[in-house]
Amino acid sequence: MQQKPRIWAEPTVLEGGTLVVRARSEVKEISVFIPGHGSFLIGVRHGRAELTLPPNVRGGAQLIVSDLLVPTPCSLTVDVVGNSQP
Repeated sequence: MQQKPRIWAEPTVLEGGTLVVRARSEVKEISVFIPGHGSFLIGVRHGRAELTLPPNVRGGAQLIVSDLLVPTPCSLTVDVVGNSQP
């Protein structure tokens, strides 16, 4: 049986939205790299980490999320999509 990855998230997040990352119990913090903004370290509490995107992160950007656990870090990408509200 295949084990669940250490971190997981929805594949997309809206511009200005909140990125929610779920994590297994051994993950205590995650790193989120936002192109043009750098990396953010976020603590994991009760298996969940959140980051509200800065307002100038536009659709089309790709966020890189990592648990930074060595020797085999787990990482994923999340696409930022445009907020198409009328």
